[in-house]
Amino acid sequence: MLSTYLKSKRYLVVLDDVWDIKLLQEIRIPLLNRHHGSRIMLTTRKKDIAYYSFEHGNFFNNLPNRLKPCFLYCALFPEDYLIKRKRLIRLWIAEGFVEPIDGVTPEEVAESYLVELIVRSMLQVEKNEAGRLRACKMHDLVRELALSTSKKEKFGAAYVGREIVDKADFSRLSIQTTEREINSCTGMSELHSFLLELLCSLYLMASDEEEFLRVNALRSPPPDLQNVQLDGKLERVPLWLGSLQNLTRMSLPNLERLMLSNAYVGEKLCFSRGFIKLKHLVLGYFPLLNGIVIEKGVMPNLRGLDIACCLELQALPQGIEFLASLERLNLYSVPMQLVESVKGGMDHPRVQHIPEINLSYKIQNRQCHERLSGIHSRRRYAYFILA
Repeated sequence: MLSTYLKSKRYLVVLDDVWDIKLLQEIRIPLLNRHHGSRIMLTTRKKDIAYYSFEHGNFFNNLPNRLKPCFLYCALFPEDYLIKRKRLIRLWIAEGFVEPIDGVTPEEVAESYLVELIVRSMLQVEKNEAGRLRACKMHDLVRELALSTSKKEKFGAAYVGREIVDKADFSRLSIQTTEREINSCTGMSELHSFLLELLCSLYLMASDEEEFLRVNALRSPPPDLQNVQLDGKLERVPLWLGSLQNLTRMSLPNLERLMLSNAYVGEKLCFSRGFIKLKHLVLGYFPLLNGIVIEKGVMPNLRGLDIACCLELQALPQGIEFLASLERLNLYSVPMQLVESVKGGMDHPRVQHIPEINLSYKIQNRQCHERLSGIHSRRRYAYFILA
């Protein structure tokens, strides 16, 4: 009778202090009517009842597809861990979860995803003194459900302390340890060779962005490793990084200086995400490189850019005009076509915001050096050295 009465209505049913799971089993089907936005709300002191209500409330399947990986990704962080808003957005973008929308930056799209998850009560909010969203975290119960779903979906798994790491079929493995070394997890040594064969992406994160990463625990790199992201401070670049043969994407959000020398044999090099604090970038000895792309917003704090011994490079990096903080551009041993393009060709209008431009090139066995001012478009001085 009650079911017939509520059939065409929009309603909210509140069940207070539920102690018996049978009650939920009896009323769930006849009352729940999602077509009108109706809801059943309950309060309980028993964890198993709350777990049941979440699990059978289809909480994950009702999410839009764009939000599902973002939600599951949050469960890979430690229990009760406060995830900083900017850090989470950066990670979602790096993972490729954020759909491109014309006229909207990836950061803005990712922020809208975060707001949606918060509105749906999937994430809890931590605000700053001004009342703005600073960080978020998952309720422990929601996290348990998300981790369970994550394993079922083969999305990822999380292991804490000395838990045994299983050889399961999932795309992401989160190892959480206070002992600062990956190998502290039980089963990690046995799993090591297994991981080396399968691992395509590696993300190492310190619990705090100011903490130093212990990255040399991985003494030999996986043969098929393509993506590397290191989130935290580095005392030194890991020894194994230089031997990666298939690396196509690297994200080092706290790096201030990056030098890549003879490190890439492809024709195109794209910097898409993950260099927020980078101040100096050096690219040298790329024999086949004929195109560089630096996407907008990737290197907002870059001060110096050096390009050397790239003999196939005919034009400046696409997106150099977006590097508003760039103070110095150095081009060494580059083709004359690139030099002429900077001095008065296609690239000339794109470097007017750069105060200092240094050119070094060869003409008929002469080594030439010029310094230009991008702001005034006038040559300051030039000198030539006979070979």
